[in-house]
Amino acid sequence: MPTTLLDHLLDVRRKLLISTLAVVVGSVVAHVYHEAITVFLLKPIGGEALYFLSPLEPLLFIFKIDLFAGTVLALPVIHWSILSFVRPALSRSSWFSLLLAYGVSLACAFGSITYAYLISIPAGLHFLTSLSVPGIETMLTATSYLRFLLASIVLLALISQIPVILLAGIRYRVFDASTLSSRRGHIYLVAVILLSVLTPTTDPLNLVLILLPASLLFEGSLLAGRMMVRPA
Repeated sequence: MPTTLLDHLLDVRRKLLISTLAVVVGSVVAHVYHEAITVFLLKPIGGEALYFLSPLEPLLFIFKIDLFAGTVLALPVIHWSILSFVRPALSRSSWFSLLLAYGVSLACAFGSITYAYLISIPAGLHFLTSLSVPGIETMLTATSYLRFLLASIVLLALISQIPVILLAGIRYRVFDASTLSSRRGHIYLVAVILLSVLTPTTDPLNLVLILLPASLLFEGSLLAGRMMVRPA
């Protein structure tokens, strides 16, 4: 029997429920290992003291870490839900291309998160905490640190998808590699403006630390795109 719109909607609802349940279960599992996860997330700050400013903050801090870690643990289920939903609509070659793009996307995301954890976040925090104003003591709250950490990781993970987006666009002729290359200056100007707004702290050093990998990914994608469309 042909699949109806109602069948698709029911399938979407079922996969949303499964993904939501996976996040809940992942968050419960993460809470069991909360102390180890917290120690891991605090390593980039290098032993700097953190503070809570209200009685409610410790509870919210723990909840946010559990939810974040639970979502990470649930990603395989979420990805399976998405891929299994689109699989019936794709040909064998399109399915292979999607899996290839998915693998590249995961590799880029993992690389960007590693860069954030080991380089950009520690360097940015060291710069910010080294600043001082006479007569004013610097106190870094746990909530502000966690916000900075998660925002930096998410932003760099999104930026890491530049190769997938550009190469897919070039492959299906949504973008033209030569046109993008010739308008490089305008693209960088827009990127600097956007990243200036999206960077968690908006300071120059963190902007550079995020703009650098974005530039490398963009230039590498253009090079790969030109090779991909080069006549035989």
